[in-house]
Amino acid sequence: MNPKSSKKNVIIILCVTALLAVLFTEMTFYGEAKVLSTIIGAVLLGGIALIIIANIIKKYLPTKWGKWITNKLGVFIFFDYVAHELLENRVGIIISVVLLGLFAGMEQAQELLLHLSENKLGPPVFFGLLLLLALLNWYWVRFTYIANVKAIDWPNFLSQSFKMHLQEKDREVNHIRAILPKFIGLIIILIPTFFILILYLRNVGSDHDALAVVGTALFYWSLMIICYAFAKVSFYQVIKDLITKRKWILWTVLGVLVGFTVMLAAWNDTESPKKIPYLYLSGGVIAILYFLFASMEIEKILLKSFRLIQSKNRLNFAIFWGAIVTLCFFILFNFLPLLIPINGLSILLAGLVFYTFMAYMLIIIGGRNKLPVLTLIVVGGVISSIIVAPGSSLHDVRLSPKSQFNVQERATIDEYVAAWFEDHATDIQNYGQKYPIVFVSAEGGGSRAAFWTLMAHNAMEESVDNYYDHIFSLSGASGGNTGNSFYVAYHDVADETDNVAEMANEVFKNDFVSTDIGLLFGRDSWQSIVGSGRFYDRSEFLQQRWEDALSGYFNGNFNGDVNPLQREFLSFWYDQNNQLKFDHPLFLLHTTHVQTGDHATMSAVQLNNFIPQNMDLLERTDTILNKTIPLSSGALMNARFPLVCPSGKIPDVGNFVDAGYYDNFGAAETRAAMKSVIKFLADSSNNYNAADFEIVHLVFRNGLPNDETGEYMAVRSNRTAKGAKNEAYIPFSPVAEQLVPVIALSGAAFAHPNRELAEAEYLANTTFYFDLKRMEVDYGGERIKPILPLSRHLSDLARLSMEICIQDIMDTQMDDLLKLFAPKQPD
Repeated sequence: MNPKSSKKNVIIILCVTALLAVLFTEMTFYGEAKVLSTIIGAVLLGGIALIIIANIIKKYLPTKWGKWITNKLGVFIFFDYVAHELLENRVGIIISVVLLGLFAGMEQAQELLLHLSENKLGPPVFFGLLLLLALLNWYWVRFTYIANVKAIDWPNFLSQSFKMHLQEKDREVNHIRAILPKFIGLIIILIPTFFILILYLRNVGSDHDALAVVGTALFYWSLMIICYAFAKVSFYQVIKDLITKRKWILWTVLGVLVGFTVMLAAWNDTESPKKIPYLYLSGGVIAILYFLFASMEIEKILLKSFRLIQSKNRLNFAIFWGAIVTLCFFILFNFLPLLIPINGLSILLAGLVFYTFMAYMLIIIGGRNKLPVLTLIVVGGVISSIIVAPGSSLHDVRLSPKSQFNVQERATIDEYVAAWFEDHATDIQNYGQKYPIVFVSAEGGGSRAAFWTLMAHNAMEESVDNYYDHIFSLSGASGGNTGNSFYVAYHDVADETDNVAEMANEVFKNDFVSTDIGLLFGRDSWQSIVGSGRFYDRSEFLQQRWEDALSGYFNGNFNGDVNPLQREFLSFWYDQNNQLKFDHPLFLLHTTHVQTGDHATMSAVQLNNFIPQNMDLLERTDTILNKTIPLSSGALMNARFPLVCPSGKIPDVGNFVDAGYYDNFGAAETRAAMKSVIKFLADSSNNYNAADFEIVHLVFRNGLPNDETGEYMAVRSNRTAKGAKNEAYIPFSPVAEQLVPVIALSGAAFAHPNRELAEAEYLANTTFYFDLKRMEVDYGGERIKPILPLSRHLSDLARLSMEICIQDIMDTQMDDLLKLFAPKQPD
C-alpha cells in the first residue's frame, strides 16, 4: 500500500462521501430517491463484487496487472489480511455479536433504549460504558500477541505500550493489526447507536427535527470517512497528518464535539420520541471521539495534562482503572439489584466490560503459561452448567406447602358447570334477555399483553353491569394470562373505590426487564456453573417484584398484608370446607411442558375428560411432591420465555416454559370450556334452553397487525386431534437451561394457533376481537405514534397509546357487542 495520497484524491473522496451522506440521510428520514438509490446500490454491489473478484484472481494475472489492481483497488486489501487476525480479536467479535443479537432479536433491549433519558444520568453512563467497552476491545487485544505476552508482567503492565506486534516486516500486516481492533471498537459503538435511530423512525414517521436531519448527514459523512480511513492506509495517513500536525483543526473538532455533547446533555424532555435523534447523535459523537482517540494518538495530548495519572502509559492506566470501577459496580448490582435504579442496558454494558476484562486477563495468564486458560474455563463452565445446574435448586418454581384443599377431589368440569348455573340461576332468570356467558382468550406478549388484557377487561367493566359475573372462563398465554392473573387477584381484594385501569398503570409502569437482563449476564450464569440456588434467580426476582407491585397498589407499600398473588391457587375457588365458591371465573392457567411439548394446566377443576392431552399440574405437584402452587408462580410459569426468563423446574415433574410455545391464546382451554357449557345446555334434563343464552368469546389480541396488509398474521399449531394420544406418566429429568429453547420448540408450535381460535369461534355465538393498534398521542403539542414493544417495560407514552386505542374501540366498535348485555345501570 502506498502511504501517501494526493490532495486531489482526498478532495474527491470527501466530495463523494458528502454526496452519499446526503442521499443516505434523505432515504433514512423521507424514504425518497428510490430509483436513484436502486441504481447506486446496484452499482456499488456490482463494483464491490468486481473488486473482490479482481483481488482474488490477481495472483493468476500478469505481474503488471496484479500491481495495478493492488495500487488502484487497494482499499480491499484490508479484507485480504483481516481473516488472519480474526482469532486475535475474538473477544471483540463476540461482544459485537452479543450486542447485535440483543438489539436485533430482543425487543426488551430495544425498549430500554427508549428509556435512557428517563434518568438524567442514563445517557452519560450508557455512552461512557459503551466508549470504555470499545476502548478495551481496541487496546487490550495487543496483549494477546505472543511477542507482547512474553514481555508482560505486573510492574510494567501499566507503564509500557507493548507494540512489538506491529514490528512485522510487512507494513500491510502491521496496518491491519493496528486498525482491525479499532474498527471492531467502532462497530461496538455503532450497533446500539443505529438501533436508536431505528427506534426513532418507528416512532416518528414525519415532521423530523431539522437539527436531527443535519446532524445525521454529518454523522454519515464522518462515518464514511472513518471507515475509508481504516481501510485505506494512504488516506488514513493524510487524515492523521492533517489533524496531528495542525493542532488548531484538532482542537476545533474537539471543541465542537464537546459543545455538542454538552448541549445534548442539557436538552430537556429527551424522553419524547421526537427527541430520540439527540441520543442517536450522542452515539455519533462518541463514535467520532473514539476514532480520534484511538487513531490520531490524541490521548498523548489529552491524558498527559492529568497530573493524577503518573503512569507513562496513561491510556492503559485510565482504561484499566475504569474497567476496575465498572467491575465493582457490576458485582455490587448482582448482589443488590435494586440498590441503584439504572437502565438495564447500562447494567448490560457493565457486564460486557466485566467479561471483556476477565477474558483478556485469562488470555494473558494463558499466554504466559502456554495454556488455553480462557478456552478451558469457558468450556468447563458450559459443561458444568449442563451437568450440575439442572439438579440444583436454581430455577426451581416457588411452591407452597401441601394444599389445604383436596386436590384429588376437585370438582369435575360437569359438576362445576352445573354448580355455576345454579349459582347464577337468579341472575339468569331475571335478566330479561339472552344471558351472555363470556369466555376470554388473551394473547401473549409480555407487559404489553398484560396491560392490554387489563385495559380490555376495564373497558367491559365500564360498559357492562356485573361483567365479572358473566365470565365463565379466563384463559390466555404468557403476558395475556399474566394480565388475567392480576385481574383475578385484583377482584379478590378490590372494592368500589378501585379501578382496573388504575391498578394496571400502577403495576406496569415498573421496569421489570432491567433486572432480568442484568442477572442473566451476572449471578444467574455464575450460579448455574457452580450449581447453586442460594440467591433468587431472575424469574424469582420478577415474581417477587410482581407481588410487591400489586401489594404497593393495595397497601401503599411493598410489605402490606394484602397480597393475593401469594395465595394458593385453589383458595380462589374453594372455601375452607372444600366447597366450590364462585367469587371468580374459572381460570385456566396453562404452561408448556418442555420434555413433551404438551399443555400443562392449573385449574380449579379436574382435567380428566375436560382438556385431552393435558397435564394436570396441580395434581402432579400434589401427588409427587406433596406441595401446591401459588397464583404468582402459576402466572410466571405461564410467562417464562427463555432465555430472558429461564424455564421453571418442578423436580420429577419437568421444566416449564411460556404457554405461547404451544398456544399463544389459550384457545384450546377456551374451546374445552365452551364445549362443557354447550354440552350442559344441550341436556334437556338440566331444564335450560340453549336458545336463552349467548356464548360470547372475547379475544384480546395485542400482536399488532401486519403493516402492509393490516391483518393479523398467524401460525398453525402442529398438534392435531388425530395425533393426540394418552401417555403413561414417567418421571422427567431436568433439562439444562441452554437446551430449553430447542427442546421446547421441537415439541410445540410457537404462537398464534389459528386452528384453536377458529374452532372456538365456531362454537361461540359471538366473537369479538379487542385488537391493539398503535395510536397517536399528544405529547407537548407533538403528535407521536409510540412503538408498543414486546417487552416487560412499557413507557408512559406506550401505555397512553394503548389507553387511546381501547377508548377508540369503546367509542366505535362495541355497539353490537353491548346490545347482547342488559343496559348498564347508572352509578
